[in-house]
Amino acid sequence: MDKTLVEAIKTDRDSLARFIADVVVQILDYVIEHDRDERRRRAAKGLHIAKQKGIHVGRKAIIRPDDYHTVVALWKNGEISHAEAAKRLNISRPTLFRWCRMDAEQQQHASAGGSNV
Repeated sequence: MDKTLVEAIKTDRDSLARFIADVVVQILDYVIEHDRDERRRRAAKGLHIAKQKGIHVGRKAIIRPDDYHTVVALWKNGEISHAEAAKRLNISRPTLFRWCRMDAEQQQHASAGGSNV
């Protein structure tokens, strides 16, 4: 059966409205994505400029407590657990592990540099 003229016009209007809505959504999508990319670009540029000027960006480093080496020695000797060591130093366990890894890397670099002399 053929559509009546009124039904055809109504269907065409619904299709046109749907099409316009889709176009508007696509335009908004593009504008938002472009804005996000522009903000990222400006932030990266600002960080690059700060780095060139020697400005530290980000969270301040935690200063190791005076008893750090003593507590780590107790942990490495098996006298206390890693959780207890972190607790005594008032730091998280991941921070304890990161510091120990950094110490090991520094020792490795120092020993590699010392053998070349």
